[in-house]
Amino acid sequence: MGETLPADETRLPHGYTNATDRVREMVHKSYRGPDSQVRRAVEYAALSGLHGQFPVPKPLSWKPEELYAAEVIGRHGQEVLDDPLPERAATVLRTCGRLRRQLSEIEPATVPGLPGTAGVVVHGDFGP
Repeated sequence: MGETLPADETRLPHGYTNATDRVREMVHKSYRGPDSQVRRAVEYAALSGLHGQFPVPKPLSWKPEELYAAEVIGRHGQEVLDDPLPERAATVLRTCGRLRRQLSEIEPATVPGLPGTAGVVVHGDFGP
């Protein structure tokens, strides 16, 4: 049976691993499953460290298994890829490539709290 959301919440369709809802003008993400607190801490560190130098939403608050971030107005990239106009999909894919390249050029030391020792910032499931 589906979870009932309060009147001011809307389930977002592309929260694949975690429950992602719109609450007023914020996005609320509840982390589920193994290592949920670790995954939340890494995402909060990434959003906090990258905000202002890479297009990510501003993190607003967090608790051990949830995160609130500013809502970013726009259309999800997967919806654009599914659009019948192929030039729109090409634009999304070019933008993904450009952003992925920009992400790997960010100095990891400017994003404190990320795990690992690699010389680049990576995103484990980068996509549209």
